Amino acid sequence: MKKQLGQVLKEERIRLCLSQQQLAEMAHVDRANISRYENGVIEVIPHDVVCKLADAMGSDRFRLTACFVCRVNPLTMPHLDLVDMHPMTVITVLVEELEEAKAALMALRLANKRSASDLTAQDLEAMAEAGEQVIDLLAAINTLLGGWQEWYGFDVDRQAVAGYEKLFTKGYATRQHYDAWHYIA
Repeated sequence: MKKQLGQVLKEERIRLCLSQQQLAEMAHVDRANISRYENGVIEVIPHDVVCKLADAMGSDRFRLTACFVCRVNPLTMPHLDLVDMHPMTVITVLVEELEEAKAALMALRLANKRSASDLTAQDLEAMAEAGEQVIDLLAAINTLLGGWQEWYGFDVDRQAVAGYEKLFTKGYATRQHYDAWHYIA
C-alpha cells in the first residue's frame, strides 16, 4: 500500500474535517504514524491499521483504494476518481457499463460448452470481452455505492449484509462468518 493510499487517507481525513489527532483517537492508532502515512514516510500501511482507519472514517474511497492495491483480492476495483462525481453522472457511467456488460455477456455462445477444450478462438475472444466489461462494471458499482455513502450517508455495509442474506436465502452461496452483529436491530 504505497504513497497513493497515504494521499487518499489525507484527502479523506480532510474531507471529513478531521484532524490527525481526532482520526488517531477514533481509530486507536498513533497520530504520528498517520502523519507518516499521509506524507509517504511510511509507504506500507499495515493491514490492521488500514481496517481501523477505514472503519473510523467510514470512507468507501479509502477502503476501495486500500483493497485495490492489496494483492489479496484481484477483483477489487479502483474508485473511479476521474469521473465527475455528480450523482447523476456516476449513475450514467454505471448504466453505460451495465449496458456494455449485458451486450458482451449476451454475445457469449457457451451452450453445451463445459470445458476449455470445447471453446473456439471466437468463444475465447468473446469471453475476454465479456470479462473486461464485467470488471468495468464492478468499478462503476463500487464508485456509485461509495458516492452514495459519501453524499447521502448510505450504509454500504448494512446493504452488503442484506445482500449476503438474500444470496444465502436463495441458496446461491454458503453461509460464512461475517461480523453482522452490529447491524442486527
